[in-house]
Amino acid sequence: MPNFNKNLEHENAILKQTVASLQKQGAETDSKEKNLEQCRRRCCLEIQGIPYKGHEYTKEVVICLVKQLGINITGSEISLAHRLAPPNDSSKNPAIIVTFLSQKLRDTICHKRWKLKDINNKTGNDGFEVFINESLTKANKEIFKAALSFKKCFHYKYVWTNHGLSYLKKYEDHQATGIRRFEDLPVNGKGLTVEQDCLNLVCNF
Repeated sequence: MPNFNKNLEHENAILKQTVASLQKQGAETDSKEKNLEQCRRRCCLEIQGIPYKGHEYTKEVVICLVKQLGINITGSEISLAHRLAPPNDSSKNPAIIVTFLSQKLRDTICHKRWKLKDINNKTGNDGFEVFINESLTKANKEIFKAALSFKKCFHYKYVWTNHGLSYLKKYEDHQATGIRRFEDLPVNGKGLTVEQDCLNLVCNF
């Protein structure tokens, strides 16, 4: 009987190691797939806030917006541009997803999106604001939303994304913190684990 129990314990230990190894492999595979999905969007940007007027030539809408950033492009430099499905809130305009033929052009536009602040402050824009964002996967978008909530709650000055990764910076002279997972959010400057639901509770407290 003692030998039988030892054999069971040994088999259980092997099974636990196998399960742990499979779980690790599954997590690594999932991470690689998510990174690959984000990589496929490396030439894409998402434009929000432009009113939809119907029967529009979406590429021309993008060209006109980019021109206001001081960048002249032609339709031949855009692979695809179309409106996304209308949001649940019918008062909001459906976003535009645009794919450029060049990642370099996409990055140039992304780096100059700060000029939208001046454009949005101009009078005569019918009260709408335009935003240019990276095209994020669903998982990365949820992380960015959490980082944005965190910024508002804990009075950080900057939050942005770069090639799918979210970043936080409290002040200009502070080092940026990369947020790959919810657990990376530095609550009150401390490395505490935070889930999005908990973060929302903190914000609403």
